Amino acid sequence: MVKWAEHQKSLQRVHRIKELPHRKHSLRRFKRFRQEYKNTSIVFDDPLFKEQWYLLNTGQTGSPPENDINVFPVWESGITGKGVRISVLDDGIDPGCEEVADNYDSMSSEDFSYIHRKFIPVAENSHGTYCAAIAAGVANNGICGVGVAYDAKIGGVRILDGPVTDVQEAIALVHALDYVDIYTASWGPNDDGKTTAGPGKLAKLAFEKGVTEGRGGRGSIYAWAAGNGGRHLDNCNMDGYASSPYTLTIGALTADGRSAYYSEPCAAVIASTYVGGSHTPLNARNFKRERRKIKVVVPEGRGRCRQTFQGTSAAAPMAAGAIALALQANPRLGWRDVQHILVRTSRVPDSGESGWKVNAAGHHFHLKAGFGVLDAEAMVKAARGWKNVGQLIKWTSQKVTDKKILLPHNSASIPLLVQKSTMKPNHCIDLLESVVATVGIADVPYGDIELFLVSPSGTRSQILTRRPHDNTSHQLAHWDFLTLHFWGEDPEGWWTLVVSNHADRRVGVLESFSLTLRGTKLRYS
Repeated sequence: MVKWAEHQKSLQRVHRIKELPHRKHSLRRFKRFRQEYKNTSIVFDDPLFKEQWYLLNTGQTGSPPENDINVFPVWESGITGKGVRISVLDDGIDPGCEEVADNYDSMSSEDFSYIHRKFIPVAENSHGTYCAAIAAGVANNGICGVGVAYDAKIGGVRILDGPVTDVQEAIALVHALDYVDIYTASWGPNDDGKTTAGPGKLAKLAFEKGVTEGRGGRGSIYAWAAGNGGRHLDNCNMDGYASSPYTLTIGALTADGRSAYYSEPCAAVIASTYVGGSHTPLNARNFKRERRKIKVVVPEGRGRCRQTFQGTSAAAPMAAGAIALALQANPRLGWRDVQHILVRTSRVPDSGESGWKVNAAGHHFHLKAGFGVLDAEAMVKAARGWKNVGQLIKWTSQKVTDKKILLPHNSASIPLLVQKSTMKPNHCIDLLESVVATVGIADVPYGDIELFLVSPSGTRSQILTRRPHDNTSHQLAHWDFLTLHFWGEDPEGWWTLVVSNHADRRVGVLESFSLTLRGTKLRYS
């Protein structure tokens, strides 16, 4: 008996620079890139390794030497990603590219694109190859640079070439599920500051299948780019992929440790990596100077290299490479263990940037940088002695439907009580991981709305920033806003949703509010 059927609509993904033909009203997904020696016992013959400041900072960019992801001590200990398998969900990987060839893994590669054709390595179709080289580029081949996990195996699922349906996307998210350890994706809805979109029903089920059945039940790991809509004042909580509780959303930092202007803010960002670029938006005066700055090294094929790749497209595979190192150190880590390790070991950059806060559990957090810049050595050290976290507990509150009028230039709040006595016996959440606020708002442009969630401990998380380009007023019905800012807190007590309406004249209505809590019962060590 058929329980559910749905006509598959195009979720077309197109290149961010040269758009492909698409249907007038089709949804689209965009690749997230922008066109714009310490003393060691390890020696690489890759000519551009000396320019990979984010791996080994010797002052190439004028930034402090500590501004790298601290991966060299891990390599020196013999951890290089060996035995770990990564799959890049993108526009495919050129298996003949010198920086990928020796690590290329056909078992985790497949073509699910709308147009089945031979892979042609051209600039417009090299995004996946760039990401693969960042995560697991071959070392000591005399070409370009090295990958973070340069002994890991890397494959590519090709989906970003023409329109893609929910079915195709779901299949890609669980391709070779019993084989792949880490999936990395650097794409999503348009980062234009006015698009609200996320995975369809089947893709959501695929994420759930991945974290429950992947890696022999330990859960597949999905490293996701936060998005490059910062210059359009976008927010990645309006991107249902980046704001999924099953993805590890990664932001981008400049060489001096400040958030990159293009990297999107949102409470779903768990960590960030050094990628390069500017903290302030570019203009005609500083654009050329910015283009000359050293960013991330990637291969162009046939021995050619490029040093100007950046964006959160580079941040996500860099994080995937670091996670691969942690998995080699401890293959027993579950997908949530990796999240806990990132929360615990990510460090606050010494950049002086404002916006850092501390929650009631003592964790620093930032809307763009998450819990901080990831530290590969700290991750591996934590992984080696890690005790797996307890069973995941999920609890959803009753929906609050007491409507609140949202007057122009005013705020309204709505409380919600969480009591452990209402949870199932032996399934009380003592320590939070993620919190999802499901909110329904009507009659006011969403770009004029700010949302804050306040925990019983007093921690205040901004779950939606203003998006001035968003004039829609029909997309936010029952949208899920994810926040990680309450990590480690006790959920019991009164929660408060605060809604600020910045519209000049429009009066809105807060129609509904509910919470979904995820966490553990027992403390972890």
